[in-house]
Amino acid sequence: MTPQKKSSSGYQLGEWDEFIIHNISLHQRALISSDLFDLAKNKLISDGQENVSDFDLRGKLNRSIRKLANDHRRIIKASYPGKGYAYALIEWADESGAIGSEYL
Repeated sequence: MTPQKKSSSGYQLGEWDEFIIHNISLHQRALISSDLFDLAKNKLISDGQENVSDFDLRGKLNRSIRKLANDHRRIIKASYPGKGYAYALIEWADESGAIGSEYL
């Protein structure tokens, strides 16, 4: 098991938390759940872990998204036309919580 890293707020971040933050930052835009799922599925395949079910993977991602958005305040969810929400880094939001158009 990979040791968890402490975030700047002192909370421990897990593997999927780091994965989500890394990929949002890497793509420099807000990502929807299906984008994160596709990226995670590709990661599992490249890591030789094809045995993780889609149901389990969605659960892992959803728990991390909820934790990062609500508990750790590392990401923010923004309305995304036709797709529900997109997730962006909290530092991309202005004081009112709106995400800059360059990240959507």
